[in-house]
Amino acid sequence: MNNKINTSDFYFSAFLLSQGYEIEETSKIGKSITFHFESEGLEEIRNEYFLGKATVEPLSFQNAIHNLKTLTYNI
Repeated sequence: MNNKINTSDFYFSAFLLSQGYEIEETSKIGKSITFHFESEGLEEIRNEYFLGKATVEPLSFQNAIHNLKTLTYNI
């Protein structure tokens, strides 16, 4: 099982945050920011997300988007 995900997909990263996963690290190359996650269950949640089977609590997702925007503006 893959316990690490590196992604520059903003909304996927916000989704992971809304599900309780934490960003371990960020990296920036030019204008692109990559978010690094490491935790159990990431492969399954990634598959659910990209297959359209994942669910999210709307307020949690909104808060995650807000927090991620704040983070990206400060990098």
